Amino acid sequence: MASRNEHGWQGKAHAAGPMHARLSEARGPVPGGYVVLMTVRNPYDRAVSLANAYCGGDLWALARGEIAKRPRFCKPQSVWLDAESAGEVRLIRFERLAEDFFMVCKELDIPFGGEFPHLNPSGPRKPWWAFYDGQKDLADAICRVYGKDFERFGYQRALSVAGFESGQR
Repeated sequence: MASRNEHGWQGKAHAAGPMHARLSEARGPVPGGYVVLMTVRNPYDRAVSLANAYCGGDLWALARGEIAKRPRFCKPQSVWLDAESAGEVRLIRFERLAEDFFMVCKELDIPFGGEFPHLNPSGPRKPWWAFYDGQKDLADAICRVYGKDFERFGYQRALSVAGFESGQR
């Protein structure tokens, strides 16, 4: 087991605390010199996945907060990152997972070579924007629920397919 410092942090790798917890719940403020890595996802795309996993595919149920199981996972991503305890933060966007991961490794001088495999594919699914086609009210509802994520992580609220097909946000 890796040794822990007085804050409960293991080296510079991770906190020895609960997984899927707010950063402040892990072990308090991030000590100086540590960098927080957070993977974020386009809120519209994430809503489709969450609805499939926790609401039987019903995006409206997700928008209304009718979450049958594991509601903590359905909160906006921004709640996981407390400003008061975050320290230095690097975002890794799910839409550019490999590219952003390699960039962070390079920036932090972490050796990583080779491929970035996709080990847990969910199978074929129509693109996330197709779930909102002709449903402006649904898109607006998702924007209300995940508004802080759009703002804090710089995602576009406008549902324009142009750019999304090429992986842009």
